[in-house]
Order: sequence, then C-alpha cells, then structure tokens
Amino acid sequence: MSFTVASNRPRSVERHCTVFGRQMRVLLVKNFLVLVRHPAILVFILLYPALLILFLSSASVKKPLLTEKYPTIPLYGFSMVGKKIGYYPKNSRNVASLMEYLLMSHEPPLSNDVLLGFDSEDEIAAYSVANPESLAAAFSFEVLSPVYNNLSIQYYWRVNRYYTFGDPDPNVDLYYDPFRAERLAQLAIMRYILNTTFSSKLKEIADDSALSTNPLSKAYNLVQSNRVRINNTITYKRFPDFEWYSSTNFTNPILDRGGMILSISSLFLLYYFCYQIVSEKEAKLRQSLHTIGMLDSTYYLSHAVVGFTICICIGLLTSIVGMLSFSEYWLNTPFLVNWYTLTMYHFSILSVSIFLSSFIFKAQSVAFLVFIIILVVTFLGLTQSSPQIIFPENGAFSIFFLIPFLHSVQSIMLMSLRAYTFPYNQLLNAPAKFTVADLVSFTGLCDRSVCGQQAAAYDSGHTVLFHMLITPVLCLCYWVLAAYVDLLLPSAHGSRLKPWAPFTLEFWGCLATPAPPDSHRPNYKMPPVRPEWDEDVIAEQSAVLSPLGSSQYMKISNAPVIIYDLNVMYGGCYKRDNSCATACGRPLKHAVKNLSLSIPRNTIYGLLGPNGAGKSTTLSVLTGTLKPTSGYVTIEGYSIVHQRQKVSQLIGYAPQFDILWPDLTPAEHIKFFCNMRGVNYAEDLEDLERRMKLAEEEGVLYAASASTVYLNDSPKKKGLCTTKVQCKPRRPADPSIADLVMFRLQTVGLQESVDFQVRSLSGGMKRRLTVALSLIGNSHVIFMDEASTGLDPISKRKMWDAIQMAKYERSIVLTTHSMEECEALSNKVGIISDGCLRCNNAPRKLKKRYGIGYRLDIEVHATDVLRVRDEIINVYCPTAVLVSRAGGALTLAVPKGSLGKGLEDMLTKISSEAWILTWSIRQTTMEEIFLTVTNTDTLSL
Repeated sequence: MSFTVASNRPRSVERHCTVFGRQMRVLLVKNFLVLVRHPAILVFILLYPALLILFLSSASVKKPLLTEKYPTIPLYGFSMVGKKIGYYPKNSRNVASLMEYLLMSHEPPLSNDVLLGFDSEDEIAAYSVANPESLAAAFSFEVLSPVYNNLSIQYYWRVNRYYTFGDPDPNVDLYYDPFRAERLAQLAIMRYILNTTFSSKLKEIADDSALSTNPLSKAYNLVQSNRVRINNTITYKRFPDFEWYSSTNFTNPILDRGGMILSISSLFLLYYFCYQIVSEKEAKLRQSLHTIGMLDSTYYLSHAVVGFTICICIGLLTSIVGMLSFSEYWLNTPFLVNWYTLTMYHFSILSVSIFLSSFIFKAQSVAFLVFIIILVVTFLGLTQSSPQIIFPENGAFSIFFLIPFLHSVQSIMLMSLRAYTFPYNQLLNAPAKFTVADLVSFTGLCDRSVCGQQAAAYDSGHTVLFHMLITPVLCLCYWVLAAYVDLLLPSAHGSRLKPWAPFTLEFWGCLATPAPPDSHRPNYKMPPVRPEWDEDVIAEQSAVLSPLGSSQYMKISNAPVIIYDLNVMYGGCYKRDNSCATACGRPLKHAVKNLSLSIPRNTIYGLLGPNGAGKSTTLSVLTGTLKPTSGYVTIEGYSIVHQRQKVSQLIGYAPQFDILWPDLTPAEHIKFFCNMRGVNYAEDLEDLERRMKLAEEEGVLYAASASTVYLNDSPKKKGLCTTKVQCKPRRPADPSIADLVMFRLQTVGLQESVDFQVRSLSGGMKRRLTVALSLIGNSHVIFMDEASTGLDPISKRKMWDAIQMAKYERSIVLTTHSMEECEALSNKVGIISDGCLRCNNAPRKLKKRYGIGYRLDIEVHATDVLRVRDEIINVYCPTAVLVSRAGGALTLAVPKGSLGKGLEDMLTKISSEAWILTWSIRQTTMEEIFLTVTNTDTLSL
C-alpha cells in the first residue's frame, strides 16, 4: 500500500482580505441563527422599548383650569388707593369710551384720575417694570367689525405682575385675569355695545330719507329730543367660563422621565448580547476559534453588525409606535431624526456594555453587570432632567461627553424643547416644532414665548447634529477598547499580551521573516543533556538543535512540527540562565524543560504523562494560546509566536472542552466550520473518500461499520425524521453540502443526530462532534487534547477510525490518559514527566526497551500475599519484579530470560494451588511502560 505524501512546501496561506470576508459572512450567519433560535427573547428585545415609549407620549399640559374654580364675588371692594389703571392706545376713541364705561361699572364708580394712558403695550411693560406697585391692571380694546349684525370685539387685560414676569395670584392681584377683571370688562363692553353700536344703528335709520316714516326713526327723534323718558330693563348673559393655564400645569415628559424610560427599554438587549459574548468566552469558544484562525476584527464586527441591525429595528418600531400615539413630541419632530437617534441610543448602550463585559469572565455575572448598567444609566437619565449637570452650558467640557448614550438623550431633550404645546399668558401656545433645519442651529436657547421656558433659557452650546455625529464615533471607540482589553486579559485568547503588543508589526503579521531559532545562529551552544532523557530524546535534541544545513538537521527539517529547546515557566521571574528560583514570594514552576522535538508527516504522535507533567502546557504553546518563556516552535516553517495568524490556517484543534454552541445542530456546526475554513465541499468530500479508502487498504480501521453505505441508506436521505426536532426537508443547492455533512457526522457516529440541537446531546456525542470539527479543513497539523474523554468503547473506536483517516499527509498530536488509545493510534509516543520528555519512539520499541518480558497477574486473599513471595517467586522465578499491588491483586514482571523450565514449573505450581484465586500471563502493555518510565518508587511484598 502506498499513498501520496504532501509537498514539503507549506500550503500557501490566504490573504487577510479573503479570510476577513469569508469569516464575516460565516459569523453573521451564525449570530443571526443563534438569535432566531430564541424567538421569545427576540420579541422582547424588539417590542419592549416600543411599548415603554408610550409612557413618553403623554401630553405636556395637564387638565385645564376653569374660572369656576374660584367663587364669584361682587364687582366692588377693590382698594384703588395709590393704584392706576393703564390702557392703550391712549389716542383711540374706542378705548377711551370703554374706559369710561369701566369706571362706571365699578362700585362705587371710579374717577378719571385713576386712568393712565399709554401708546403701546411695550410702554406699559417698561412703566410696570420701573413702577412695579403702581398699576393695578392694563386694558386694551379694539372693534374689529362695527356692523351690528356681525359685531367683532377684541379686548385684552393684563395684571401688573404679567409685565414683571411673575405668575398672577388671585389672592393678591386686584384685576387677576380671568376672574375679577373679566367681570368688569364684560359689563363695560355690554354698555359700550348698547350705547354705541345700537345708538349708531338708530341714528343710521333716522338719517335715511327712505326710512323717515319708519317708527324707529320717530323713536330715535324722540329719544334725541329728551322729551321721552325710556324705562326698560337690560339683561345680559355672562360670558362663558374659559380655560386658563399656568406654568405649574406644564411638564416636559422627555425631560422628566425620558432618560429613565430609555434606560429600562434596553434591558433585554443588554442581557442577551452580554450573555452571548461572556458565555462564549467562558466556554472558551473564542479561544478555540482563535486557534484555528478567527480574526478579532471579524468577531467583534459581526456582533456589531447584528447588534446594530437589531437597534435599527428597535428604533424603527419605537418611532412608528410614537407616531401612532399622536403625541405632541412625535408629531412635531422629524421621523427620520427620531429613528436615527433611538437607534444610536440603543447601540451606544450596547457598545458600553460590550466594553464592560470584557472584564467579566463568568456568564453568571452577566445579570449583575446588566443590573449595574441599568442602574447607572437610569441615574444618569434622571440627572439629565437638569441638563446643566450632564452637559454644562455654552459647550463647556464634561466627563460625561465620553458616554455615548447621553448624547442621544441630549438630542431628544433638545428636540423636545420645541415640540410640546406650552402655556403662555394663561393660554395654550402651539409649539414651534423641531425641523431638519434646526439640526445645525438649535442649541437649546429659546425664550418663554417659543419653548415655554424662562427668559434665561439653557444653552447647551452644541447643536443636535453635533450630538448625533459624536455618538457613532464614541461607539466605535468602545468597541475598539473592548477588543483591546480582551487582548490584555487571558480569558478570550488564552494568553495575555503586553499593553503595547497590539501596536507592534509582529501583532499584525507584518514581519515577513521573523528572527530564526537560536540554534540557527552562529556560536550557538546546545543545552546540557538532562539525566532524565533516554537515548532517543538525546538523539532528537541533537538533530533539532544541529546547525542549519547540517546532515542531522536536514533529516528533520521537513517535519511539519519542530520544537526548538522549549521552556515554559510560571510564577516568579525568568532569566536566560535559569538562575531565578523565586521572586515576589512565589516559587518558580518549570512546567516544560528543554523540550526539543520534531513530528514528521503522516504520523500520529501520542504525548503521555501524569497530571501536571506539562502535556497541556506543551499543547497550549503548540496551538499558540500560550507564549513560551524561551525556545522556538514552527508549524510548516512558520513561527507560532511571530506568525500566529498564518499558523492558525494550518492547524486543527480539539481541546479538552467542547467548542459547541448549544443552539446549533451538528449539521450546522459542520457547515459553520467548513465555511469558516474555506472548504470546497466537493473537493473535501473527495478527499474524505480517498482517505477512507487508504485507511481500509492499510487495515487500520477499528469500527465494523466503516463503509460508505450511509450515502444511500441514511435516514435523512430517505426523508425520514429520526430526531426530536421537527424535520423540515431541505434540498440544498449543492448536493455535495449534504453529502459532506453526513459523511463527517457518519465518521464519528452522529448521523442519526444531525438535526438535534447540541444542548440535547449527551456528553459523549458532544465530544465526538468536537473531534469531527477539528478534522475539518486542509489542516497540516491537528492537535487533540484527550479526545476520547467520556466515550463508550463503541464510540471510541468510531472516533479512532476518523483519526486514522485524518493522519494521511498530516501530523496529529494526541494527548491522552488512555494507554489503549495511545497504543492503538500512535505511530510514535513521547512520555513526559515533571516537564521533561523521558522517551520518544514507536510503541513497540518502547516495549522492547522498558518492558521486562511478560506480565503475570495473580489474585489471592490479602492474607496470602506473602505466600506468593515465599512459595512461588523465591522458589521458581527470583528475578520477577512486583509492578503493582492492590490488596490481594498482584502484577509481576517476568523477565524474558526466565523463559523455559522455571517458568513452566511456576505456572504449573500456580494452577495447582487452591489458595490462588485467579491468574493470567500476558505481554507488557503501554500502561506498564508508562508506569515504568514515570514511576521511580520500588514496590515490595
């Protein structure tokens, strides 16, 4: 059997733009798919803000007050001592007549010296300010239409406090409108009508020659002659009560509770996105995706696009609900401006929360984080009812300028100043309305006749357009800061970078030729040989650290994985000469010691070792999640430290934990990883079939069901539903997609769970899916950390087949605690203990070197253990060594030199003794080799 070995040249890595575009598409699909799997949360995210916004749709003016609120009192009793009644214009005959009737209507009648004429209202205002206690009231009167059958009269009265900018008080002001002065005005106007308008009509009739015979003409002449006395009763109906308004009835709902309502409206949006990001960090999904090449930019940008899309929908729905409420604010402000502002408000809240979530590592802490954010935002929203606290007047700088969502609230607040109906002069005034033209000019400054404010109005110093433009800039800064903090903390990437690392060329992959390993430099001195190393480890170190171009180095130079004198230390400090033992009170932990190793192509390398020996640390360095203290590692010639982004395109990774999304199905995971790694479906399917054929020819498949029958007999291919989730038959545009998905799931025995959501799978099924994902793509090196943990024997052998098929033209590094698995899969085994590689060779050679012939297992009662030594071992095989003991169960190593008559007699004796419960003899296993290499203690009976 033969197979084609891949070229020694590394696969050409893809350009950054190609990887970025592909990953963006894949991550966007994944994020939207996860979102729609939670329809209830999605509905709450979209509709909750729209429903809450109705609380901001109330009217600005409360129920109006009526004049009937005050009891009717007589039109007398006013003390006019030292008071004047002003009127304007003083040259108007109509106004002068009205004032005469006003004096007559008073009880008792007032004299003409209480009247004070002015030319205009401005003149009255100036006089009132200069003499605040002089005028009791000021009146004006105008006949708009004198025709008797279409009489139109307009009159005004103002109490003195009106001109001094104070609220009138009915208990203080003599002529407080609309109460006492109205009664006087009504009676005076009625007298004016009777004595002016109707008398004029009678005169008009009398002067008309055509009507001279009319009785009215005669009556008029008699009245004018004073020879006739008229005795009549005049009655009139009082003017109806009218509504009046004061400043205490006016509220601006946006200022009063806008910030609080908006902060509460973002509750579900905040929780969902923070939980998704923190849970992916906690489950180490991000760390694993980084290992296989996911870019930080695509990760954050995809979440930003999904979040911004949702915020656009929230802003649109909220604006529509506001318009349908027919509230003053929504009708008097531009729809598009509100849509943009509300969208950016929610997105800015999301941006700040994403930044804060960079400091959170546990999903359980998300609820507390969201609670704190909502609490702070609500407090700031309530504070913004007094905008000078958040944004000082005239554009003075404030620390709150750095919080983006406050700019959105400020925009809405400024627009509300011109959007609400407000009382002015005890009457309702229509709002000025906020128009698009106001975006570049309005800063909040307006007088009380326009915005319902006092004369000294608030001027923010910044236009609405300024706040609208600065919000997205600040949002971008928070997203960049979130990514930066993630680089400095080890939770997202597995390794902690220095604060200045993101600003180096090395970080951005701009170093075309990084520095070579120290062993390739002139005058390099090879580290001394450690006593723990066996001859294979010493030979490997000599080959790896040989000078560049030497015959020894050329033998291993084409290996996909080469490790040059790797050292990893924790705690304390580290010096090149390893002289630092402790520092800062913490002892130095030397996790990996002078590891030099090459792993050739077409090899499964089993890395064994007890807990804490350094296996996981070594694997973390090889996958790029941990930076070594010293040494050098290359994957297909690329430095794992200096060219990590290029290396990530060449490796696959199955960590100890499962890199799965609970809401996606196995089929969706396969498609996601295929698209993430740029797999061509047809070519990959061809490659899988070729690998299976090679494995079958070599005879390394363990599972009895290894075949391609599933392509024709799969339940999904027959259209049958075999899962709990409702099956919806889908006919993909490219049949190879479905075939590839089914093939990869078949290789790990998950074809019957293709449409289960991962949350419903067992632990073993999740583990198999994780292994299947690590095999996707044209990886040159695949790292597997305890791949078979939690698998039953059948599933384990199914997974072994998948690993055996994947080894061709690749290198696979496998760490495991299963000696059976290591022996079944590995072409080469390395055993590491206390940070040192103790041995490095094929399993059969290690058995030959470290094995002591055969293993003899004997089980007796605990009280008979010494009889085994005295009656069996010492008599028949004194060279046998006790390997392990558990109660009465003993395992003895019998040297091969003991074969022959002595061994035969010993076995005969054992089989004839009744006190020996059970016994067996077998060859040395990898487990026993492992114990021999890593255990320095000597057992005795």
